[in-house]
Amino acid sequence: FDKNQADTEREVKYYRDAGLDFLCFNYYLDGSYLSETRKDFVAMSNKLGMKMTIMNPPINNPAEVDYITTLMTKDYWLNIDGKPVLYLGGGDFVDLPKYKAALKAKNGKDIYAVYFDFNGYPADWNDYLKKGNNAVSAYNTSIGAYATQEQQIAKEVADRNNWIGQFNATHVSIIPVLSVGIENLDKRTDLKGDGKPFGIIESANVEQIGRKLVYLKDFIKKYPTKVPAVLWYAGNEILESGNPIVPTKRKDGSINTSVLDAISKHLE
Repeated sequence: FDKNQADTEREVKYYRDAGLDFLCFNYYLDGSYLSETRKDFVAMSNKLGMKMTIMNPPINNPAEVDYITTLMTKDYWLNIDGKPVLYLGGGDFVDLPKYKAALKAKNGKDIYAVYFDFNGYPADWNDYLKKGNNAVSAYNTSIGAYATQEQQIAKEVADRNNWIGQFNATHVSIIPVLSVGIENLDKRTDLKGDGKPFGIIESANVEQIGRKLVYLKDFIKKYPTKVPAVLWYAGNEILESGNPIVPTKRKDGSINTSVLDAISKHLE
């Protein structure tokens, strides 16, 4: 929690140089330490061509609706099909009309709404279509505690195939999520809140990261009009014991860029 502006700018340069196009910030209020990187990115005078979007915007908070929709008018906000992108969970969609009205008043644009979930592909397809979303996206933590990376790879492939079976004939696009795993670095058992370990997935090695991208590129080539973006989880998710893609420092002081290098190798 002691990052400074230069730290964030160094991270962003790593991502940009690797070929990533945008950052999706899980939204925390300004008073939270977890808002540091988002605020630093907004403050960067040179964003190096990197775009941004936000996930899980505040509910029923007019000041935050105004703040976020103002950011959505900036040239560094991610757009798909000419519309600013906003990631929302199922419960967040109650406020989508407020965000749409606020943005429309500022620049006349509509929102590209992405329905994001943390439990794999959606169970109620009709509910998804009722939300008025443009795309679906999900990070699968539903495969259980202490899952292997091979299980996660299989789950990512299965989720994409399930999605395309449901949405190929609809207007809804698919934004797949890939992950390098969630490590239980401090042996936490409170990730689900009931004292039981949850969602711990072993780290992906370099070979597995490459295979994830090969499988995904095969999927995109098969359905080129259905995949407007891809999301990696997570850039620097340290607090929740994430296995981050941002380079880390080894004990000898050298910089370990292996995870980001493995991703970069397969980007086109």
